[in-house]
Amino acid sequence: MRTLEKKQLVTRRTDARDRRAVRVSATPAGAALARAATQDVEAADLAFFGPGHHEARSLVEHLALLDGTAGTDD
Repeated sequence: MRTLEKKQLVTRRTDARDRRAVRVSATPAGAALARAATQDVEAADLAFFGPGHHEARSLVEHLALLDGTAGTDD
């Protein structure tokens, strides 16, 4: 949390009603970074699983795709 705060991606403030609680909020820069990261993750998910990701593939098949050996009999 400290690192995010130092990078000005979040702010922390003590709750007005409960001094034990700390409220954490994303700054505009933090929210923008979160949106960009979400888009990157969704793009990676689509690239890995493809548009037909609802079709089950085995872990071995996924690893073969990553390794570039899909379709070989090694």
